[in-house]
Amino acid sequence: MSNTKAFELAARVPFYLFQDCLTEKDAALVASVLLTPGIGLIFAYHPDGHEPNDHGGQTAMFRLVVEGVEALSWPLMERFALILKNCHPLACLYRAHAKDLDAGDGSGWAPVVNPSELSPLPGQPARPALRLVPVPGS
Repeated sequence: MSNTKAFELAARVPFYLFQDCLTEKDAALVASVLLTPGIGLIFAYHPDGHEPNDHGGQTAMFRLVVEGVEALSWPLMERFALILKNCHPLACLYRAHAKDLDAGDGSGWAPVVNPSELSPLPGQPARPALRLVPVPGS
């Protein structure tokens, strides 16, 4: 049984994201996320320009935002986020985090994937610079 989680994911994906790239296992997971009746997740696609492709043309890109509250397992959320990121070389995963609403321990948002899997937001540096701060009394 999965606890209820608030889930947020933001990515930039090509319009044909899932075409010819999913294993049967990954296709089953994507279908279960997208087709489950009563699922509390909202999927929103917004046009986000074009990228040159290998055929001399342009590939339409979309910002994908997934948000909502649903009983999801951490492994399912992680696999879904990584499938989106790894399904196409043009795909970028900007945010994937969740908050366990049933835990009752006051815990906040936690990353669904290793932060190294995330792409920097456009216009931001790849990694924030490490800043050392002196500790008082040392």
